[in-house]
Amino acid sequence: MEKINTKTLEGRYIIKCALDPEQRKKFIEGGWFEATHSFKSEGTDKGDFDITPEMIEAFALNFKNNVVRRWPDANGKFRLKINLEHFYSTKAGWIIDVMTGQKILSNGEQVRTLLVKPQWMPDAAMAIEKGEFEFFSIEFERTYEDDQNGQTFKNVLTGGALTNDPFVMELYPVALSTLYNQHVEAEALAQKQKEDEDKQNEIDKLNKKEADEMEKLTIALKGLGVKLSDTPSDAEVIEAYKLAMDGKASAEKELLTVKTEKEAVDKKLTAAEKELADVKEKADAEAKTAVLEQAVKELKFSPDECKPEGVFGKLVNKDIELSKEFLKAAPERFKKADVKPDPKDAVKDGEFDFSAFDLSKTESYNEALKAYAKHKDISVLKADAELSIQKTKQKLAKEVK
Repeated sequence: MEKINTKTLEGRYIIKCALDPEQRKKFIEGGWFEATHSFKSEGTDKGDFDITPEMIEAFALNFKNNVVRRWPDANGKFRLKINLEHFYSTKAGWIIDVMTGQKILSNGEQVRTLLVKPQWMPDAAMAIEKGEFEFFSIEFERTYEDDQNGQTFKNVLTGGALTNDPFVMELYPVALSTLYNQHVEAEALAQKQKEDEDKQNEIDKLNKKEADEMEKLTIALKGLGVKLSDTPSDAEVIEAYKLAMDGKASAEKELLTVKTEKEAVDKKLTAAEKELADVKEKADAEAKTAVLEQAVKELKFSPDECKPEGVFGKLVNKDIELSKEFLKAAPERFKKADVKPDPKDAVKDGEFDFSAFDLSKTESYNEALKAYAKHKDISVLKADAELSIQKTKQKLAKEVK
């Protein structure tokens, strides 16, 4: 570090670097050149000092953001002044653009570099060409304050100077047009290396994932009883897996066929079971009806007692076998005339038979009329019924004689 003990340079830092003949030629042409790079200096006659990579980036960013607004050109674009030997009263040219790059020193250290593009005054260009100035020195402030709006900024490049007192070592001794190309190539190479590393990391991740999956597959196949070598290759495991999958597909197909056949059989069985249940239900109903009719016919129970809610009807519905035994043992409880006839018993072969009724009794006679009317599906057929009754009486009288 060097502090210049003049009032005009108070608070500013300067870093000086050598210009070789080829650089001087490019300076005159206004080509890019390396102004400084990141470094650390300790115990030198200049003192302890460093320029960090972060400072290099800040120099470029603050320039791009037009932090120093003192010297705009005719188009309003801001620039920084280059003077002679750090005297502000002189002007050698302008810094019109900056950018950062990366390079490796002879000791293997990787550093960030600051590239600047100058625009020289004719006298300065001539002085450089004559060799009157062999070095370039940047000027910067660690804390820069805009004297108009009071804003402050860290690590601001404020200008530069042509000088003859070098400081930074190992600046590029090459043509500046080549330097710019090297910078671009270095940036592209660094980007490609990063992309290659990222791609290789992804490949490594995929390979590890594939290896893990292959190990799980190997364990699964052995668990299924598939014979593999002690250290099977990926090809062996994949082939065994294919064979296992082919066997699984065949088994699944056979299972589907069996399942379809079973469903068909189950369907037929269900239909047969329903049909059997219907037959059994019908047979049970007919058997119950036969027992109930027998009970009425044998004058052991009345028709009301044989209805579903009747005492014998309930017994038949609950236990038909017990009902049969009970009916067999039960005595005759009614005479025929005492039994209230069931209208359906008066219909034989499609004809109404009044002999099922005791026509000598008014109640039975009325029942006969109602039953006949129902049989004929009309409400009142008294005349017809009377005629039929007379015929029946005559028939009975003849049979008695």
